[in-house]
Amino acid sequence: MLRYIELFFMFAFVTVITMLLQALLAKWKPIIFHSFWLRVFTFIIIGYALMAPTLYIGSLFLK
Repeated sequence: MLRYIELFFMFAFVTVITMLLQALLAKWKPIIFHSFWLRVFTFIIIGYALMAPTLYIGSLFLK
């Protein structure tokens, strides 16, 4: 049960951090996010970049 709670919070935090990073990137270079698909692509890339270390750290906590 603890594993599912921890996974929920990990995914929630990664999603929020990804959205915040996209907002900062949009303020820095607003022309980047005129394309919907470029927004989706950067969301996926940032999400994957954050998810791998998050899953590793989460697995260390659950040992």
